[in-house]
Amino acid sequence: LLRDWAAWQATGSAKRGPWLAALPRPCDTPPLQFRPEEVNLVQDSPTLAEAASVSQLAEEAWPVVQEAVEGITKEDYLWACSCLHSRCFLQGAEQRHVIVPGIDMANHSFSPSCHVEYSYPFSQGAHILAEFADVPDVTETAPRLELKVGDKALTAGEEVTICYGQWPNDVFYLFFGFVPLDNPFDQVVLFEDASDLAQTYLQWASGESVCMDPERLSTIAEGIAQSVDEGVDRLFCSPKGLDGRLVAALAALGLSDGDMMALLRKRAEDLLSACRTTGREDVQLLKEGTIPGNEAMAVQYRLSKKRILRDLIVTQQMGQSTG
Repeated sequence: LLRDWAAWQATGSAKRGPWLAALPRPCDTPPLQFRPEEVNLVQDSPTLAEAASVSQLAEEAWPVVQEAVEGITKEDYLWACSCLHSRCFLQGAEQRHVIVPGIDMANHSFSPSCHVEYSYPFSQGAHILAEFADVPDVTETAPRLELKVGDKALTAGEEVTICYGQWPNDVFYLFFGFVPLDNPFDQVVLFEDASDLAQTYLQWASGESVCMDPERLSTIAEGIAQSVDEGVDRLFCSPKGLDGRLVAALAALGLSDGDMMALLRKRAEDLLSACRTTGREDVQLLKEGTIPGNEAMAVQYRLSKKRILRDLIVTQQMGQSTG
């Protein structure tokens, strides 16, 4: 991308000139272009850590890229990184990043007018042809990405939209540079790992906030990890309910349904109390419309998380009152 960009800037022509001309600039994403004080407003430690990691990796790679591509500035480099973060498709089991000029211009919607499909040139009838001749392995043949219209036909002038993926708002915020409203796939991480859940459980059971005996903590954490086949990193809740792995991990602790609800409610209350603002204050900030766009995006992000936690508390309270 940067080589094409540098050639286009220098000569006015490039292989992908029309596409380069259509790319948005600026194309800002929080880890690379936002100021630290703007990103800090998300009030979410894991997201801040991920943003810092992306920024650090970009800084480390810059000298290598600068030497490899002549005629670019660091601003060009960070712009290209953000473009690729926000425009690439993920291909195959290896999740290889692929850029597809043209299709990448489509905006996001959870109710898109179009969708993207992979197609393999030799896939149709390959098993029949294989009886008579050598047929390329479709897993080793580069697929094509095709933009296809959905159930309803498009009319002239109608916007082409696709779904960028069933991601939580963390991904949309960090890598796409926006926060979708009412994301049904958003998540709040309640427990980072088995040790986090084990310590929270012990503190809740004892009614104390001090650290527990390391050996006992390790034993409980190992029991939790062994009870969940899919791993116990980033156990979450979402608008759709609890992560199935979290349910299995709580069951491994031998808790009754009532105690599970009480523990989850306490965890959600603690996470909310750790925030520097309330949900109502965030809503008021957005209604006033006086904060800059990057800051408003961070407020919208943290508000979406607080609403999930609030709904979890209400759900667990209702469950306990009817239990």
